[in-house]
Amino acid sequence: MEFSVNDAGFIEVKPVVEENLLLQLAGIGAGIYDDFDLAKDRESWSRPWDL
Repeated sequence: MEFSVNDAGFIEVKPVVEENLLLQLAGIGAGIYDDFDLAKDRESWSRPWDL
């Protein structure tokens, strides 16, 4: 907890949160591929054995 006195003379109490960089990255790309259709994308691939 962090304690400080503001300009009005009141004591402010704030939680101190340690920043975990890995947790900040969790979910950063959520929703990027929501409308992605893998089967449709695979149809566009060229494969040497399909020639």
